[in-house]
Amino acid sequence: MEFVSQRRFPFLDFLIITYFGIEAFYQKYLLLSKRMVTIIIIKSTSLLHLSYKMSHPIKLFGLRGSVFTRYALMTLEEAGVPYDMQLVPIDQLKSPEHLARHPFSKMPALQDRDFQLYESRAISRYIASQYDVKGTLYPNEPRQRALIEQWISVEQSYFRAAQEIAVELIFSKLFGKQGDEEKARQATERLKSVLEVLDQHLSTSTYFVGNQLTLAGNNELYIALCIMILILHSDIVFMPFTNLLYSLPDHAKLFNSFKHFERWWRLVSERPTWRNISSQSEF
Repeated sequence: MEFVSQRRFPFLDFLIITYFGIEAFYQKYLLLSKRMVTIIIIKSTSLLHLSYKMSHPIKLFGLRGSVFTRYALMTLEEAGVPYDMQLVPIDQLKSPEHLARHPFSKMPALQDRDFQLYESRAISRYIASQYDVKGTLYPNEPRQRALIEQWISVEQSYFRAAQEIAVELIFSKLFGKQGDEEKARQATERLKSVLEVLDQHLSTSTYFVGNQLTLAGNNELYIALCIMILILHSDIVFMPFTNLLYSLPDHAKLFNSFKHFERWWRLVSERPTWRNISSQSEF
C-alpha cells in the first residue's frame, strides 16, 4: 500500500500524517485495502455469473436493418453480451415457428436458454438488467432509473412522429407503396416541437440522463471525485429512427438546426457499437 500512497495520494498522505498522525495514515490504507478486496470479490462474482450465463449465447430473432431490432442489438453490443443473430425474413414473420416467438408477427424476439421474450423495449430492459455488469445502461438507483424511464416514454409517446415520417417517406417506397406526403408534413411539424424540448434538455446534459457525478468516501479521511460519462438506455431508444431520418436530406437539415441534438447524435453515432450495427442493414 505504500507504493499506492507514493503514486496516487502523496499530498493527501502528507496532510493525514501531519494532522492525524501516522496511525491514522495506516488506518486509512487498511480501510482502503478491505474496500478494494470487497470490490474485487463483487466484480469477480459478477463476471463469473455472466460467464456462466454466456455458455449458451442469447438468440435474437429479426433483421439487422429493422429499427426495433436495433434497439435490442445496440443494448447487446453496449453490454458486451455475446449473441446469435437469427435472421427472420419479412415473408416468414407469420410462419408458425415465428408466431410461437412473437404472436403479433413482429420483430425482434429473444430466447435466453429457456426464457422467451418479445417487444424491443422489454428485450432491451431485460438485457441491460440481466447482463450489464457495469450497471451503466439501466442503473438501479431509483431516481436515475426513473429519469431513464421518463425519456424512454418521451421517445415512445412523442418522438414517434419520427416513426410516422419514416412510414410515409421511407418504408412505403421500400414496399412499393405511395406514401402520404401530408401525413409526413404534419408529423414533421410535431417532430419540430419535440426536438425543441430535446435540444433544450441536451443543452445542459451530455446524454439524455446526463453526466453522472460520483462522490466516493463518505465519512472517511479523503474524498475522491470521479466524473463518468455514460451512454444509457434512454439514449439507445432515440438512435434508430434518428439514424433513419438522417437519410432524408430535409430531415437531416432539420436535425442539424438543433445544435445540441446534433452534437448528441454525432457523439452517440460514432460509438463503435453503433457503427458495427448500422453497417449491417439487410431486410
